[in-house]
Amino acid sequence: MNQNLPTWGNQKHVYDLDSLAKSLKDYLDISLLTSAKTKATDFPDKIFFQNQELWNYILEEKSYPGQILNLKKFKILEWIPQSPGLFFTTKAEYLRKDAYQRGMEYQSQTILEKSLSKSFIEFRPNEKMGMVLGGYGSLRLAPKNVNGEEIFILCASSSAVSHEGIPLLLRKPEYQKIISVIKESKIPEVSLIGQLKVLPEEKSLIKLRYDQNVPKYCLEVLDLEMTNTSNEGMVSIAVTYASSMEDYHNNFSYSFCSFPPTSIGLKQGVDWLRDYAERYSHKGNPFIVGDFDEFYNHFENVSFPIRDVANGNTSIEALKQFSIFYHYEIKQLNMGDIISNNTGNIVKGNTGNTFVGNIGDINITDSFNKVKEKFGKEAADALAKVAEIIQKENNPEAKELFESFNDELKKEQPKKSLLKTLWTGITTAIPLLKTSVDIFDKVSSFIG
Repeated sequence: MNQNLPTWGNQKHVYDLDSLAKSLKDYLDISLLTSAKTKATDFPDKIFFQNQELWNYILEEKSYPGQILNLKKFKILEWIPQSPGLFFTTKAEYLRKDAYQRGMEYQSQTILEKSLSKSFIEFRPNEKMGMVLGGYGSLRLAPKNVNGEEIFILCASSSAVSHEGIPLLLRKPEYQKIISVIKESKIPEVSLIGQLKVLPEEKSLIKLRYDQNVPKYCLEVLDLEMTNTSNEGMVSIAVTYASSMEDYHNNFSYSFCSFPPTSIGLKQGVDWLRDYAERYSHKGNPFIVGDFDEFYNHFENVSFPIRDVANGNTSIEALKQFSIFYHYEIKQLNMGDIISNNTGNIVKGNTGNTFVGNIGDINITDSFNKVKEKFGKEAADALAKVAEIIQKENNPEAKELFESFNDELKKEQPKKSLLKTLWTGITTAIPLLKTSVDIFDKVSSFIG
């Protein structure tokens, strides 16, 4: 397939719910990039020149977290693959080849009668599922604050095609070496050294009923040197849409397009996606599952905006609605209406009136929601901060007392005398809680 030829298309009435669930999971797991894990290693480095050999190495389970890799002659893009590595799986390759072959046969027969421009390929709806589920689709993310440090999330791809690459985590010095070139609509070619990090599966919002085939890896850049620039590259973006949420179960569609990584190319791609979604959904403002650009809002009616997803602010209520026909389970994890700290132990979550999750190994789901319902969000936030401090201090006595404190709070009519006794024991074990006046006062307000 000619990667420099933009492709445009739409998939109507897709009923592969397992594939849809995996696509949604991959999209939501983007928020885990800044909490990726690593382990120390003394093993030799590996050198790669091509996306294919890199992902084959990873897919064959020869790689491991913490391994040092050297990527040579890789191009850097602002757009990362929505499902890193999926493009190189056997199933994805089959889906794309089948779709592309059928699409090209149809294209050659109809290009004149439909007056289509030869500058791009427009597939029929029946071909689009194979292309999107075959690995097409990319995201552009804003910088993230990790432990007080600004981290930039880009992509390294030997082919300069976004969905074929691997996500990169860059600190400011490395980022500044290349960003001015990217903003000039050029593509920097680099040699980089990075450490493999794996996204923590236990923090993923969705639990699927089948195993995934692609390890969720990214690369933390340790050193980077720009060796050349290029003007040729390709970005693909995709959306899933319907006329409304009510209509989504029975009448939803995939649409995607690819374009050169320039501001003009992005505008043309977005305009095409918007127009196609409006025409095929027969609605001026169609329902969109998720978008793809954290810097700009290209659509209005988005269930899971990338600005929320990329920062851990995923709507649990929306997940519950989708789980009815996606057939996935929603995990209990670090999500809730609480403020993120710099340790990565608490993730800010926009979940309406519901908290779903743990802080470390302390589960405060039920007690948090009870306190929020009866005493308000500030009181519930104070409870979450207490759990965070106890987790950080790792005091066994305080943890045991707090578990009993939590259990009592869950009850319909908790005994205030018992809560006071337990609270006294907790603050004695961790004096820091007594000096945190705001937390102490708010907890005291709901235990009487």
